[in-house]
Parts: sequence; C-alpha cells; structure tokens
Amino acid sequence: MLPLNAYADAPHLIEFFEFMLAFYAADRLVARPKRHWKRAFRITFPVSRTAAWAYAKPTIEELIHQSTGDDVEITILERSHSLMHADRRQRRFELDSAQSTSVVLLSDGLDSLAGVFEPFSDPAERVALVSLVTLARKASRIGKVMDYLVGNFGERAVHHTVDLHLAKPPRKQEITQRSRTMLAIAAALTVAQTYGSKRVQVSENGMGILNLPLPSLQMRHESSQVLHPANLPLWATVSELLLGGAKIFYPNRYKTKAQMIREMPEDAREMIAVTSSCDAPQRFDANADCGRCSSCVFRKIALYNAGLRQYDTAYSGRAPKNLDYDPTVIFLHQARNIRATLQVSDTWPALLRAQPTLRRVVIGRDAKERADEIASTIELLRRHTEEMEALQQLAYAV
Repeated sequence: MLPLNAYADAPHLIEFFEFMLAFYAADRLVARPKRHWKRAFRITFPVSRTAAWAYAKPTIEELIHQSTGDDVEITILERSHSLMHADRRQRRFELDSAQSTSVVLLSDGLDSLAGVFEPFSDPAERVALVSLVTLARKASRIGKVMDYLVGNFGERAVHHTVDLHLAKPPRKQEITQRSRTMLAIAAALTVAQTYGSKRVQVSENGMGILNLPLPSLQMRHESSQVLHPANLPLWATVSELLLGGAKIFYPNRYKTKAQMIREMPEDAREMIAVTSSCDAPQRFDANADCGRCSSCVFRKIALYNAGLRQYDTAYSGRAPKNLDYDPTVIFLHQARNIRATLQVSDTWPALLRAQPTLRRVVIGRDAKERADEIASTIELLRRHTEEMEALQQLAYAV
C-alpha cells in the first residue's frame, strides 16, 4: 500500500519529472537559431538526493543531447527543507499497488491506439495509461479512447493525465518539441514507480522509432531521435538511479504502422477516426486534420496497406503554410534509397553507410541479440519499402 501523498513527504519521487518539466519550458521558450541546430542550456536544479543525482547527471545530459541535439549543463543544488512541499495536514489516501500493473503511454495518435490493447490480454493485469495533454482537442480525443477502454475493460483501465501549457508563450518559440516526448516518458516512469511496475510501454511503430533522416537532406537531429533504440540504456540508467528501475519497452519496434493497425481488434477499428496524426491540425478546421502534411500522408499509406481506409478520419485538404515539399516525393525518394541498399550483398554495412543513425540501433548484450536486432531491422526496412511502393498506386494519399 503506497500513500498517494507520499510524493509530498518524499519529493525525490517526482524530482526527475520536475526537472524534465523545467527543460520542456526552456526548450519551448528558446527558438532554435536559423543557421544551426544546436542550442546550449544551463539548468540549476534543487534536489533532495544529491548523491544519486550526481551519478545520474552525466547520463541525463547525454540523454538530452542524443534525443534533441542540444547541449545541457546541469548544476545540482541541495533542496532546502522549505522546498520539500510536504503538507501533513492532508488526509492520507492509499493506493493498492499489489496488483500487477503495466504502464502505457497514451496519446491521441493512431500508433498509441493500435498498441494499447496488448497489455489488456492478461485478465489479471491492470493497465495504467499516462497522457501528456497540451491541447484541449487532444484531451477530447484521448477522453474518447479512454471511454472505449473503460467500457471494454472496466476498472482495469486507469488513466493518469498531465495537463500543461505555457501561460505566456513568446511569439517565437521552439516548434520541434522533442522535449514533450521526453517529458511524457518521465511522467510514465514516475507513475510506474508509484505502482511498483518495472515496465513502461511506448507504442510507436518501428519506422517511427528509427525515424531515419533523409539522405543528403537532413542532419541527424532534424528527424527526431527521441525514441531511438540507443536511448533505451540511458533511460534505464536514469530510472535505476532516480525512478525505481522501470524500463521502457518498444513492443512494436519491428512492426510497420500498417502491421500495427492490421492487428487491432475488429471492434476497435471505429476508434481510428478519433485519433489524429496531423503535424498542425490547430491551424485548420478544428475537427479535421490537414491530410497533406507528411504525418497525414504516412497515416493514409498505412491505412491503405492495412486495408482499413474506410475507418480514417476527415481531412480539410489544406496544406500547412510551411509545407514547401511534397511528402509523397520524399517518402518515395527515401524508400528507393533503402531498397537499393537492401539489394547490396553485404547489406548491413551498406545500410550503415547510407543511414549513419543505424550505427546506434544495435544495443544487444551478446552476439546473438545483436545479430537478431540486425536481421529484424533489415526485415523491417524491407517491409517498409514494399508498403511505400504502394504510394505510386495511391491517389488517395496525394
């Protein structure tokens, strides 16, 4: 039994989340320079366990750099008693954490919906879903998904939300928001330690995890590296030192988006229309995604390959103002590059030359694990190129 207000008595339980919240605010407030990608931050932060943070600090700095491309220098201060924010006048409530609990990140995205059902397959498992909400529209969509899950799984589905926004955002603010995903993971790890859970699920598809930069067009961090497999050991170290040891899992690491959607329960397919994949839906009709940005096009391709186009959402058909390229051309260009590389006899070294970010993908502890990861990654890329080729026949996606 864990007191819910134990967080007030032991602030170290939420200090990592508070730190990531501080970095999220700094990230949003400081726009990237036009001429180069990297920014440098100095963050001074008070903590109650200085020794643990001293060990974790280099890993956190590396994790932020690998995920965002930014440099962060962290200065640790000892948290004074006045900052312990314990309020012992509160009535103590208790949370029965004896039941086995899976912790799953839940957004309003299609991958999140497609991946949410696997943890419910064990009837004895409770599933704690964690959502980071920055827009009212997202909250509404997530709420509809939760209504569906509670309707099907009852009290086994427990929802934890973090609502946040900048009170007075500057006119020029950072739009990539890599830190938002990092903050969501920090929230999920914090919830996991409350339940005593050792597993946090992130339901991204395999190509979304790799997020390969476009050859000759993008630097490494211009395509988000937040979920890159090489970051998993860094998250594990931080969690072990500060958050009770829960680990992040990518159960769909070797699946395409179409595979994930195809495996959804049939009675859940009506929920596809509730989800959103748009890069900037707030700029258009409040009830429709644009249908023209790269994320919308990728969604359309996946639904086409899964044979589930009829379940898709509505689209306004209006491209974002900053969209100065055709996503279909970009997807085909990348797929053709990958396909050409896959045809080389010595496939993996050729892929590493063509896609340098793959050098960090293999994180297995022994030779067999590493060989399996390489083989599975090659097969993922092969299936991806086959699905992208359908683009040429898909007027729907253009």
